[in-house]
Amino acid sequence: MHIVSTWSPSSSVYFSGKIGENALVVAKSNRIEVIELAPDGLHHRCSLEIWGTITSLNVLRQSPYILITTDHPRPTAVVINYNAKLSALTVIRTVSLLERSSRFAEYYQGAEIHEASGIAVALSYSASLKVIPVLSKELAEFDCRSSATPLPTVAMLYIDLQLRRRIVAREVDLENKEISIEPSPMLPQTQVSDGATLIVPLEGVDGHAGYVLVLGGGQGQLFEIYGTENLSPAKRIQRKDKGSETPNRRKRARDSADVRNSDIRVELPFAEVAAYAEIDSQRMLLADQYGRLAILLCLCTPDSGAINELKCRVLGEVNSPSTITYLNDGIVYVGSHFGDSQLVRILQTPVKHENGTVSRVEVLETYKNIAPIVDAVITHTDGSSQVVTCSGGYNAGSLRVVRKGADFKELVAVERMPRISAMWPLRFPSYDKIDRFLLYSTLYSTALIDISDSGHLEEMTPDRFPDLERGRPTLAAGSLDGYDGNAFVQVTNNRVIILDLSIGAKISEWPTPKNSRRSIVSITVACVNPTQIALALQGGELLYLIIDKDMKIIEQSSRIFRDGGEPREVCALSINPMWSSFPHESRVLAAAFWGSNAVNLLKLPTLQPVSAIPLSQGESHLPRSVLLHTFGDTQPYLLAGLADGSLVAYELEKRTLEPRGKRVMGLGNLPMILTPCRHGADKPVVFVSGNRPAVLFLDNGRLQHSPIVLKASRGFGFTKCAALIHSVKYPDALLLAGPDNLVIGQLRELHKLNIRTIPLGLDNPHKICYDPDNKVFGLGILRNEPSGLNELSVESTPSFRVLDELTFETFHDFNLPSSEEVTSIGSFLLSCSGTVSRYFVIGTEITAPIPNSPHRGKIRVHRMVSVHAVDDITTLPVNGGVASLDCVDNKVVACVNSAVILYELAQTESDLRPTLIKLASWDRGYHLHTVRVRGDVLVTADALRSLDVLTYSGKGFSLRARDHSALWPIAMETVDGEHIMVAEAWGHKNLFTYKAEGGLLDRIGTYHLGERITSLQKGSLVTNDNKGVLWPSLVYFTVNGQIGVISETQGDFPLLLTELQRNMGYVLEGPGKVEHAAWRSPVNINGSLEGDAIGFIDGDFIERFLLFPKDSGEVARIMQGRKSHETLKVSYEEILQALEQLQLVH
Repeated sequence: MHIVSTWSPSSSVYFSGKIGENALVVAKSNRIEVIELAPDGLHHRCSLEIWGTITSLNVLRQSPYILITTDHPRPTAVVINYNAKLSALTVIRTVSLLERSSRFAEYYQGAEIHEASGIAVALSYSASLKVIPVLSKELAEFDCRSSATPLPTVAMLYIDLQLRRRIVAREVDLENKEISIEPSPMLPQTQVSDGATLIVPLEGVDGHAGYVLVLGGGQGQLFEIYGTENLSPAKRIQRKDKGSETPNRRKRARDSADVRNSDIRVELPFAEVAAYAEIDSQRMLLADQYGRLAILLCLCTPDSGAINELKCRVLGEVNSPSTITYLNDGIVYVGSHFGDSQLVRILQTPVKHENGTVSRVEVLETYKNIAPIVDAVITHTDGSSQVVTCSGGYNAGSLRVVRKGADFKELVAVERMPRISAMWPLRFPSYDKIDRFLLYSTLYSTALIDISDSGHLEEMTPDRFPDLERGRPTLAAGSLDGYDGNAFVQVTNNRVIILDLSIGAKISEWPTPKNSRRSIVSITVACVNPTQIALALQGGELLYLIIDKDMKIIEQSSRIFRDGGEPREVCALSINPMWSSFPHESRVLAAAFWGSNAVNLLKLPTLQPVSAIPLSQGESHLPRSVLLHTFGDTQPYLLAGLADGSLVAYELEKRTLEPRGKRVMGLGNLPMILTPCRHGADKPVVFVSGNRPAVLFLDNGRLQHSPIVLKASRGFGFTKCAALIHSVKYPDALLLAGPDNLVIGQLRELHKLNIRTIPLGLDNPHKICYDPDNKVFGLGILRNEPSGLNELSVESTPSFRVLDELTFETFHDFNLPSSEEVTSIGSFLLSCSGTVSRYFVIGTEITAPIPNSPHRGKIRVHRMVSVHAVDDITTLPVNGGVASLDCVDNKVVACVNSAVILYELAQTESDLRPTLIKLASWDRGYHLHTVRVRGDVLVTADALRSLDVLTYSGKGFSLRARDHSALWPIAMETVDGEHIMVAEAWGHKNLFTYKAEGGLLDRIGTYHLGERITSLQKGSLVTNDNKGVLWPSLVYFTVNGQIGVISETQGDFPLLLTELQRNMGYVLEGPGKVEHAAWRSPVNINGSLEGDAIGFIDGDFIERFLLFPKDSGEVARIMQGRKSHETLKVSYEEILQALEQLQLVH
C-alpha cells in the first residue's frame, strides 16, 4: 500500500483577475487565492482548494462572483462568491459540462464571460459549447470566446479545413437557448494572420459597440463590432425575423457586410502574445513569453470617437508571464508559470539600470515559484535533505534549492571561537528584560562575555570578575531572584558559587569550608532556576538546594539511588519552571539515569518518586538530556533526547503528572541538547541542538518539529548548544554554537518552505545529476535567446555545465553545436581497464535539418580531473537520440530510439583515450524514453506501448515481463525488486503500480494525482526513517511545481488508514460537492472514470482529520461510518498517533 503526500504545494500561477477595488484573485493549478493590495504590498486574505485542475478563471469585477472551470472528475463550471467582510470564498453553484461520446477540445478548454450581461460560454469538447448565465439558473449549450458588446454575441478564432485562421461571431438566443448557425453580421467572418493566437475584446465609446483585437504573428489587427443601430434596415429585419431568412439572403448579408477598420494594424515587438491586461478602453498591456512588456495605445478620432490608429511601445521586462492583471495607479500583477510571480509598477519616466538597459518597469515584490520542475535531484548535505530543481523557462531559467524547515535569519557570526559546550545568558539586574552577559563553557574552562547595546561582544578579564571560576567547565548557570537582581549562580564540577554581577565578587558558595561532610564533592550533572538548584553527585546521590533571601545556599533534601546495591548515576536533570503562576520555581524534578531508558519524576522538596516513565522499547537507548516544558501554560510535556538521536515526548496530566500520548521523533543520530527559547516575543518553543538541529513547537494543540535551515558554509552540520538572548541590538535572538564559531540570528517562520534561487536567465536547465564524490552538479542547459526586439527568430545554444554543490560556481562550461541538445545525463561509477572511477555521461539528440528525417545522437563522457577542471574523455555517435541513461555492472545502459544498448568504457592499444564499446542490445521497443536499473533487472518505459522488464545476464538482455495494456508513461521508477511506479502523461495524470509475475506486469494500483509528473525518484526528503510500519520510498516532481512523497506501509497500518479515508469520504466533500472517491478515481484514455483508486491512500486528505477536535460532530461521524461494520475499531488517540507518524515522512 502506498500513501501519497504533498511536501511542497503547486506554485505556478495560470490565471488572475481583479475583483472589487483592491482585491486580486489568483488561480494556481488546484487553488483559488484572494489577495488584497495594501500600501505595503499584497496580503493574503483567503483561499479555496479545488478538487480538479483549474482550466480557466473569470471575474465579474463589479460583483463578488468568480467563475472557474475544472477538468476532473468531470468537466465542471463553478461559480464562487467572495465575501470581502468575512474574507471567505463559497461555492454557490456548479454546472456540469460533461458530454458523452465527445472528444475533448484540442486548442482551448475553459470559459469566457461577458461582464455586461453576466453570460459565460464554456468549451470543453470539440465543436460543442455551453452558455451559462452566471447570475441565473437557466442553462443552454453554446460556443467559445466573447466580446464586449451589449448584444449576447461570441467571437471565435478557429482554424478551418484549409488550415487558415479565421475569426467569426455567433449570436446567442437566450429565449430559445441556442446559438445561431450563421455568422453574426455584427462581426464579419474574416481571415486573419497565420500567427494569430489570441482575440481580445475592447469596449467602444461614444456610441460604438466595441472592437475585437486579434493578436499574434508579430502584429495586431482591429475589427469593429456593429451595434443594432449601425446595421441597415434590411439587416435589422433579418435579426428580428430569422425564420424568414433564406440561404441566399444570408449569403448576401454576409457578402455586403462592411469590413470596416480591418485595415487598422500595428506591428508588435514580439511574435506571440502570452498575456494581456486592459488598463482602460484605450490602453492595454501586452507581454510575450520572454517577459517583454509593452503598452498598446488605441488612438481615436476627435469627432466620432472611433479608433483609427494603434501604437505599441516597449516598457521593459518582467518574468515570463502566464497572466497579467492591472490593479490601479500603475501597479500590475504578473503571474508566471515559468518564473517567480511579480508585483511591478509602470513608471512615468524611464530608469537606466546598471547593465545599461532603460526600462519603465520597477519590481516591487517577488513571489517564489519553482515551476515548472523539468528535472530534479535529491541531495543530503550535513545530514539534511534538500531538493535541487531545474526550474523556469524563457527568460526566467533557474536552479532552485528547496528545503523545508524553520527559517533562521543570520544576524552576525563570530569566527574562531573555542569549542563551546554550553552557554547561558545573564541579566543585570535579573528583573530587567535585557541580557547583558553571556557565560559560556568549554570542556576545560569558562568565560564571561559582555554584550553591549551596540551588539559588540567582549570577553570579561579576570580583574573585572575575580571570583568567577574560569579554570573549570561550568555545568549550569543562571540569574537569581533577590539581592536586587545582581546575583547569578555558577555550578562547576566541585562547587556552587553565587556571584555579584556588579563587582564580580563571590557572595556565597557550597559546600562551605565548615561543612566537613561536604568538603569534597564531585558534581556530575546540575540544573538551576532563579530559586532552586539540583545536583547529581558521584555515587548516585541527588541533592536539592534552595537559595534564601540572603543568597545562602541551603540543602533541602537528598536521596541516593541504587540498583541491586550499586549506585545509579544520574545522566540528565531538569528543574525548569513550567507554569506562569510559579515563574521562578518548579514543583517537580526530572532525573534520568545511566543504564536505564526511563526518566523519574520526583516531587520537590522531598525528592519522593512521582512516576517512572519508560522512553524506548527493545534496545535500550540512554537519555542524554531531559526537559520539563509547557509551551506556554497549555500542556506540560516531558521531553527526552536519547543517545541515538531520537526524541521522546510525553504529555503529562496537569494535576497528577501521569504520562500519556507518547511520541518518538528521529532528529539525528547523535545526542542532543534541549534549550527552551521563544519564537518572536511570546511563543515558547524548544531548540534541539545536535547534528540535525530542529525546533519544537505546538501547532493546533499538537507537538510539531521543524528542522532549522542553516548555512552549510558555516560548518553547521552539528550545533553543540544554543541559548536565547534578548539584547538591545539582537532582540529575541538565538545564539548557536558550532564547532569553531558562534552565530546570532532570529527564528522567522517555524514551518516554511525555504527556497534558494540560482538565477540563470535565458539559460534554461532541463537535465541535472549529482556527483557525490566531487560535490558538484552536472547540468544540461538550453539557451533560447530572441534575436532582437523587433525580430521574431530565436537562437538556441545547448551546453553541459558543472557547478559547485554549495556556491553553484561554474567549474566547467562545454558548449554543444546548436543542433545538438542534451536529452539525458548521469553521474556513474564506470570501469575502465580495471579501474572504477566516476564519470559524467551525457546523452544528446541532433536535430535533423530536414523535417521528418531520422534523428541522430551522441554519448559523451566527461570526468572531473581536478577541483576546477573537467576532461572530455570520449564521444560516440549513435543512430538516434539518447533519451535515458543508467548504469549496470559499471557499464553504461542507454535508451537509443527503440533499443536498449549496453556500452563498456575501455581503452585499447590503438587508442590514446578510452572509447565506448557496444556489448549488447535489446531492440524490441518503439520509442523508449526511460530506463531504470536495480541490480541485474532493467525496466524500460515505451512512449508508444508501455513497460518492459529485462534481465541482464552479463552477456546480454532477456525479456522477463511485459505490460500489454495501452499506456502513455512519462515518468517511471522502480519501488523495489518487484514493484514499479509509473506516471501517465498529459491530461490523465494517473499513477499506476505494477508487479512482475510470470512474464506479465500486473497493474495492482491506480490513482489520480491531478498533476503531470515530470520525474519519479527513489529517496526521502526527511531524515527520519521509520522502517517499522511507514517509510518514504519515492519522491515525485510535477510541471506545476509540486513536490510529493510516496510512502510505503505494512502491517495493520494500511487497513487503519484505508478505513479512515473511506469514512472521511462520507463526511468531507470538495467544493461543488465533489466526492473524494471520484476525485481520486483514475481516468482512461477517453476521459471516463475507471472506478475507485486502488492501492493508494490520499495522505493529504486523511491528515485533515487532525483539524477536528475530539468532541466535534465530524469526528463522531468519521469514527462511526455509515454502517455498523464500518465503525473504526481504534481510538481517536491511536488515529492521531498514526497520522503524526505519517507527518514525519513528509
